[in-house]
Amino acid sequence: MSEDISKILGGNEPIAIFKNWWQEAKDNVYKHEMNEATAMTLSTVAQDGFPSSRVVLLKELSQTGFVFFTSYSSKKAGEIAEHDKVALNFYWPQTFKQVKIQGLIKKTSRKESEDYWNSRPKSSQISQALSNQSQPIGSRAELEQKHEDLQKEYAEKELSCPGDWGGYEVTPHKVEFWIGTENRLHDRFVGTKQSEGWSWKRLQP
Repeated sequence: MSEDISKILGGNEPIAIFKNWWQEAKDNVYKHEMNEATAMTLSTVAQDGFPSSRVVLLKELSQTGFVFFTSYSSKKAGEIAEHDKVALNFYWPQTFKQVKIQGLIKKTSRKESEDYWNSRPKSSQISQALSNQSQPIGSRAELEQKHEDLQKEYAEKELSCPGDWGGYEVTPHKVEFWIGTENRLHDRFVGTKQSEGWSWKRLQP
């Protein structure tokens, strides 16, 4: 017996479905002091062929994908330059929901990166600008001294967006929406991008 998955999920387009789930998670941040509802695990392929994962923050949800910002000199950026296929994972324990995404990643426009940079507090700009992300440093004291020096330098002036910093957008090609239940008879629905729209299937728990 077939079922209308779009009615269960509240739509047929993954971005729209995700937007509703994300809002529900953000509402629960306020109610239950849940950790970051924007936190997502980004998985890339490292140069040695092993998966490489870290948590980043979803900053924008565009009409076509998921946007985050980072250093273009970072380890993850190097891996993205080698392999543009990535995975994202969201898990919100208070709503007992999970979203898994596979897709292609590309840089956002320079304007979009600069616009977001200019919207950030100066304290966040300084912390980003001083760091050669993922590179070794001798001590915490050295890092804090760099921070203090930059704070003084830019106390009365603007800090421009670094050329090696900006956004990425992940365009989904496969998305799974997972709804947990106490008896572990979980609901799982996977959507795959087709030439015309999305194809949906229910998966066994």
